Amino acid sequence: MHRNLSMPELIDAGTYTVYYRITATNYKPYTGSAIVTIKQKEIQVVTADQETTYLEEAPKFTVDSVNGMVGEETLENQNAVLSFVTAYTKGDDAGEYAVQAVVDGLKNYKVEVVPGTLKVQRRTPVFTDSANLYEARVYDGKAVDLTPETDGDGQMSRVITNRETNEILTSDPVDVGEYRVVYSVSEGQNYTEGSVFYDFAITQAPLVITAEDKNVTFGSKAPEYTVVYDGFVNGETEAVLTGILVVTCDYTEEGRESTYEIVPSGLSAKNYAITWKNGVLTGRYPESDDNDNEETSKPANSKMPKSGTNDPGQGATAKDTQKGYVNENSGIVSGKTLTEEMLTNNSESLNDGYSHWIKTNAGWWFRFADGSYPKAAGATNSGSGNSSAAQSYEWVQIDGNWWSFDSNGYLGTGWILDQIYGNWFYVDSNTGMKTGWVQINGKWYYFNPVSDGTKGTMFANRMTPDGWFVREDGSWDEKR
Repeated sequence: MHRNLSMPELIDAGTYTVYYRITATNYKPYTGSAIVTIKQKEIQVVTADQETTYLEEAPKFTVDSVNGMVGEETLENQNAVLSFVTAYTKGDDAGEYAVQAVVDGLKNYKVEVVPGTLKVQRRTPVFTDSANLYEARVYDGKAVDLTPETDGDGQMSRVITNRETNEILTSDPVDVGEYRVVYSVSEGQNYTEGSVFYDFAITQAPLVITAEDKNVTFGSKAPEYTVVYDGFVNGETEAVLTGILVVTCDYTEEGRESTYEIVPSGLSAKNYAITWKNGVLTGRYPESDDNDNEETSKPANSKMPKSGTNDPGQGATAKDTQKGYVNENSGIVSGKTLTEEMLTNNSESLNDGYSHWIKTNAGWWFRFADGSYPKAAGATNSGSGNSSAAQSYEWVQIDGNWWSFDSNGYLGTGWILDQIYGNWFYVDSNTGMKTGWVQINGKWYYFNPVSDGTKGTMFANRMTPDGWFVREDGSWDEKR
């Protein structure tokens, strides 16, 4: 029997009709057909699991494995068309999303797809510093919120610790100290937990406490000492200070120093750096008017000698280009007393060759014949005398009497403390510098009458040449 079965090879999956013819000796040829089916081979395509982070794009999806392909065949060499389907898009919440591979173009395989998982992880939160952030600031009495901005979606919390005491605060710090604040955000829907910390300090504000200057009349009780404060912030007052204010001064009723330091102390403050400034207590003898002193009277029943005099004496007078007429014993010979109005109107007396007393609203001054005037050398002027150093008063003998002029050129009267001499003088507004025994405000004082370079200075705490004792304040001690 002969079979005529010439058939092509069937490889690819599909349904085929096969025609055949059988011949044999002694038999009629037989012709027939058959249906042949090649089924698709089942394979399994496993979608790979992937990860991304919240707000990030989806990654490139891949196939983890392909199970069941024949021989060396692969998806690639079989020209499979591969794509993936997922519900995730950028910005979707953190969580897990299915990823389904889609395989097209395989004729010979029936594909079973195992889906994968896209895990969208929570994002790490980012903190943006507060606009109020600082490393150190000076105490201002105010709380400053340092809370940063964050993209975290959990609950924000904070812990503020005083690094010096380890005390945990319940509110933003105000007082001076060194601090650490930790801000934390808990895990939320799309963000992990996170935290940030800041170290910072609040330093003391400057506060100046100054003792106010005071005056006292010798023999009187000390005045009430007071201080002024400069530097309180945010409406605060001395009530925030601790301790007791103490103001001391060495002055006593018996003292006769021209100045005393007023020294404040005793207060402290957590939030203020205190600078203390001393004040000055200036001691003065009692002021007196022209009737307060009397040179000729004496205490009743006392043996007080007669007072000294300022006798100009006799002597030759000569013309001086600056001072006009000058007597060798009595000093400058003054002309007519002038007023400020006469100066303004250019009175003819201005050019009479004499020096003149000038009366103004500000006080008396003395105009030399050449238009200049006596004044003490101060910090800002060179004065009119022989001294180039700063001095308290310029002394000029006029019409037999000595007169004192300050650095502005005005006549000084009453008690005069001249730092150059380191002593007190008394200048009467009518008769000038006093010498000898002088009664002032009911007390007797002795002023040097001798022209020894210290004429007019007050005796103190010593015997007078005529045998009387004067106290430290210069007054006569009638008990000795």
